[in-house]
Amino acid sequence: SEKALNRGYFKKDEILNLWEAHQSGKRDNGYKLWSLLMLELWHKRFMPDYKI
Repeated sequence: SEKALNRGYFKKDEILNLWEAHQSGKRDNGYKLWSLLMLELWHKRFMPDYKI
């Protein structure tokens, strides 16, 4: 989400590269993508108003 990107933890281009490589079958980035998703969900749950 834009909110997640605005926190400054992630680089949009890097996440897109991970996703595209995973979707095309070039790499199995499932664990990395899952970890990023879980971090975002954790952040929303426990630190919803936190801003960097």
